[in-house]
Amino acid sequence: MLREIQREDLEIILQWRNHPNVRKAMFTDHEITLEEHLAWWNRVKDDNTKLNLILEYEDKPVGVLNFYDMKDGECVWGFYLDNWTERNRQSLFKIWDAMEREALDYAFNISGCKRLLGETFEFNSAVLQMHYRYGFKKHDEYMRMKDGIMQNVIITELKSEDFYKK
Repeated sequence: MLREIQREDLEIILQWRNHPNVRKAMFTDHEITLEEHLAWWNRVKDDNTKLNLILEYEDKPVGVLNFYDMKDGECVWGFYLDNWTERNRQSLFKIWDAMEREALDYAFNISGCKRLLGETFEFNSAVLQMHYRYGFKKHDEYMRMKDGIMQNVIITELKSEDFYKK
């Protein structure tokens, strides 16, 4: 289940976001301070081009889903999961799969998005494979500096009509 982020979620979200496994896949990969985190929240909470959600799985918050640049039927998305909780690979895959399904359903059936874009470092092949499994196609790519090294970023795209064909 997806629900909007509430102020009381901010502390746990910051812990999740600062986990090394999350930071290594993010464009902003330094450890985020509480002040930075609160400034982010104050910028996005009332911005109608952004939507920030919590995924709950088995009645527990387990991940963050962000939609941004929402306009004219398009949006960009990203997500990360709670890496603090110990899970076996099978349960982690179920949660990750639930995030992908919930995100796509929300984008196309609730937010009115017609075209969903994502940006993923090419080295993050597991995420790319999950997106491709759900029908995303490679749309474009570009280079971005990460940890002092130029890295390839893959832009994936899924259109609502392609999602409904599945």
